Amino acid sequence: MDNQKTVEINTPFGPVCCIESQGVLSAHRLRYAIPPLEEHRFALPVPITPWTTPLDCTKKGLQPLQLPCRLDSVMGEYSIPMGEDCLHLDVWAPSSNTENAPVLVYIHGGAFITGSGSYSCYDGSQLVKNTGMVVVNISYRIGALGFLPIDDIAPANLGLHDQLCALDFIQKVVSSFGGDPNNVTIAGQSAGAHSVAIHLDHPASRQYFHRAIMMSAPLGAKLHQPDKIREIAAAYLEELGVKPGDREALCRVSSEELLRAQKLLQEKFAPSGGEITPPFIPSVDGDFVTSQPGLALREGSATDIDVMIGTTREEMAAFLPTEPAIQAEIAKLAMPLFQRRFGEQAVAAMKKAAGYRVPSTPFNLISDVQTQAIFTEGSLEAAAGHSDNGGTTYVYSFDWQAPSSKFAACHCIDLPFLFGNLDVWVDAPMLDGAGKQEMENLVDIFQGAIAAFVRSGSPNGDSLPDWHQYGKAGLELHFDRRITVGSTRT
Repeated sequence: MDNQKTVEINTPFGPVCCIESQGVLSAHRLRYAIPPLEEHRFALPVPITPWTTPLDCTKKGLQPLQLPCRLDSVMGEYSIPMGEDCLHLDVWAPSSNTENAPVLVYIHGGAFITGSGSYSCYDGSQLVKNTGMVVVNISYRIGALGFLPIDDIAPANLGLHDQLCALDFIQKVVSSFGGDPNNVTIAGQSAGAHSVAIHLDHPASRQYFHRAIMMSAPLGAKLHQPDKIREIAAAYLEELGVKPGDREALCRVSSEELLRAQKLLQEKFAPSGGEITPPFIPSVDGDFVTSQPGLALREGSATDIDVMIGTTREEMAAFLPTEPAIQAEIAKLAMPLFQRRFGEQAVAAMKKAAGYRVPSTPFNLISDVQTQAIFTEGSLEAAAGHSDNGGTTYVYSFDWQAPSSKFAACHCIDLPFLFGNLDVWVDAPMLDGAGKQEMENLVDIFQGAIAAFVRSGSPNGDSLPDWHQYGKAGLELHFDRRITVGSTRT
């Protein structure tokens, strides 16, 4: 970067060496917990302790242990070196002497098996330049290391415990970067939004934030029952040649072997027959997770938290194949899918769905009904519950699509317009054919509205569309080439 220099800032934990460039201060691989290696593998995170020697935070951290991402063909590839030493933050802040800037904490998605807060596509520099916020990305354990409870070895939901540990650390250090610890918004997309819903349900988490943004939360993905979890855990240990309860042996297994076993389990327990829950996902443990995520919103027990909830128009278009021959085979599953979902009303429901889709091919109807079941319905139920109980609630649908993209307004399509770093996303297939000015204008609107919400709890402001609360009318703002308002409660 031009005019890049290293600067040192003081935090309550010790000095940190950061990068200052073009008005933005950035810190990378800022550990919030000790590395989860050796005896700390499959264990609760241990908070980092203070240091005295300046900590070098000028280089990106490792991505958590993972297999290739199935959405690379949609979003583009952004992978970085990988390892288990992944409990760290990436921080961006205005380099000027600001105080009490609003703070946006972002939890990445990836179905709890892929992703990293250190990816270039989630770089917060442009977001900071455009809005003056402090942006913090959390990296956490994923896959079997983060979301496979194993009797007498691994507690449940280690990845969520990592996130909570990070939220506590952020609360203590963010003022050192000019952020206001009393004005923190947590945001997440996909699995990250699922995580946000769980933190809203968890009283110990809610003390660390004041607003929440859920982007494409898969609230329709039901959590595993205990019998299924035990079956997956037993298969994992068997594949690794580890006896039940032998924690020391599991801690000695190489990272490569862990990934090999995880790959086999992802194939063996892949969702099928109408199921949508992947093998590694948060589980009900009676402590951190006590119910299907989103309960606090549905029942109104988090009304002190301002909430924004959004989905994209064709979420499932990112997950379904684009090859015509495979689409034709999948299309044969349309009627069985509608029968499972609507029972005796399947034929009528399919005809009704066809009236809302052009072209109304069976394949497109599968995409629509699964988008509704996995993403839209649960999000709107959460929005309605929060709103009806007096909580401040804003809802959006992201309907914009690139003119040459075969993925429509798919899962992840709103992310480039949140971060605003369009030069990084330029080769994303989901943006194929989009004009630069069009995307920049949409960044101004979408990013501007989110930044206004982070700052004040309202996404309204000068040169922004009028965004009304969800309310009894069920008002939803549609982001497209023309911004419009619709109702979900007709």
